[in-house]
Formats: sequence, C-alpha cells, structure tokens
Amino acid sequence: KSALWERMRRFAKGDDGDNAIPLCPPSSRPSHCEVVYRTRKLSLLEMPGGIEKRHRWGVGAEMANALVYMIDSTDEMRLELARHELSVLLDEHKEFLGKRILILFTKAEALTEPEMKKLEERLDTSSWRTLPLALGNSSHVKAVMDFCAGFKA
Repeated sequence: KSALWERMRRFAKGDDGDNAIPLCPPSSRPSHCEVVYRTRKLSLLEMPGGIEKRHRWGVGAEMANALVYMIDSTDEMRLELARHELSVLLDEHKEFLGKRILILFTKAEALTEPEMKKLEERLDTSSWRTLPLALGNSSHVKAVMDFCAGFKA
C-alpha cells in the first residue's frame, strides 16, 4: 500500500515515468495526504492492514469518495481470505455503503487477461471494479488515479 501511495503522489506531480520507488515498510498507523490530480483534489488515507488495526478501517470513510482494496494476486493461499475480509469490512463499516469500490490485484506484472478474469470469477468481484496493478506500469497507476478521482475509464 505504501509503495502505491508514493507512486500516486509522484504521478499526481507529473512523474508518470517508471522511476524506481524506494521500498516502503508496511504501515502501522493511518497516514494521510492530499494531492491534486487533473484538477481534482484527492485525499488519500492509508490504513494499516494488520488484524489488530482493522477496527479503525471505517475512520475517514464518510469523507471518502472511493475505497481501494488490495489483494495479492500471487498469494494462492490467502485469496479467498482477502475476499472474505473485504466482505467483513463492508459488513462492519456501514460508512462504506454507497462508495465506489476498486479491488486491485497486486503483483500483476505477469497476469494475463484470462488469468485476471479467472481471479474475478473465483473471488466473485462482479459488484466492484477490478484492476491489475504492477507498480512499474504507469498505465495501471493512471487507472487507479482516474478511478479515485471519479473519471471514467
């Protein structure tokens, strides 16, 4: 999440190249920043993913336009668990009702379109927008930024 956030901040400043991003440690507490992207002000709130921190995921949801939920596309053993945790998040935090939801399948460098479709079907994500995410791919980062800003793909 931290690497995506840094990439989004750079992208909003006009750095749409595939420059290397320093490795970021996992976040242990919420972080917030604001960026302007294509004339729209985006307020980004990163929430830690640890089980003991998840009770705070609803913080800031009222102000959010969208929820971006990340699932590691290479972690076969945790795919269904990640999908289940999204359902729990939405059940426990009614603040997200009515928000646009984007599911990012991370580590998608080698993910083909048929494999992406298979993941979507396997995890029953038809109610939400899904995208592959390879951080080095500026078109993937642009698609995330467009979604967050409310622009149509």
